[in-house]
Amino acid sequence: MAIDKHTIPRYDKIYNMLNIITSKFKSGTCHFNCLATINCTVNGSRAFLGATLVRREDSLPDTVSKLIDRCTKKGIWIGVLTVDREFFSTGMIGALKSKNVQFLMPATQTKGVKKAKVSSRQAKEIQSRSTSRLPMMQARNRRSLH
Repeated sequence: MAIDKHTIPRYDKIYNMLNIITSKFKSGTCHFNCLATINCTVNGSRAFLGATLVRREDSLPDTVSKLIDRCTKKGIWIGVLTVDREFFSTGMIGALKSKNVQFLMPATQTKGVKKAKVSSRQAKEIQSRSTSRLPMMQARNRRSLH
C-alpha cells in the first residue's frame, strides 16, 4: 500500500476557498488543490483504493488516518504502508502507530535525526566491540576454572 499527496496548480485569483492550499512556488504558482490517495500494488499492478481532498485546516496525520479508516471499513487489510518523505513527522508516526499499521517512511535529515543516527552507530560499535571480546573473556574464565 502507498499513500501519496498530489498537488494541482491553481492559476485563477480565487485564493480564499478552503480547498486551496499554499505551498512553495512550483509550476508558476504557490496555490494548489491537494489530494491524498491510497493505492495498492500487487505483482506490478497498481489499484486505486481511495482519495480525499486535503483542505487548508486539515492536518496530514488526520488525512492519512481518514484514508486508512476508509480502507479498513471496506475490509481491506493493510500489510505495509509506504509514504513519502513529506509525511515525516512525529504526528504522522503516532497516527500510524495508533492504527497498528506497519510503515516505511524515509526520514528528513533534521538535527534530531542526524543525532539519532550518530548515537545508533556508536551504540552498534560499542555492542560489536563488547560482543567480540565476550568469547575471549569466556575462554579465560574457563581456563581459570580448570
